[in-house]
Amino acid sequence: MSLKLPFIEDEIIDQYLYDDNPRPWTVGFSDGKGSAMLLQVVWNVLWNGIWKDI
Repeated sequence: MSLKLPFIEDEIIDQYLYDDNPRPWTVGFSDGKGSAMLLQVVWNVLWNGIWKDI
């Protein structure tokens, strides 16, 4: 299975910018491979994509 990071990053941006969802985000982290990868992708998207425009 290959990861399609651009697709995943676009989905994260879409969900983050979705206006009808005012709840804060919580990213669970258990120090495993899957949660480490998720945390890194979310951090990269927010840092390089969304926060850069603020």
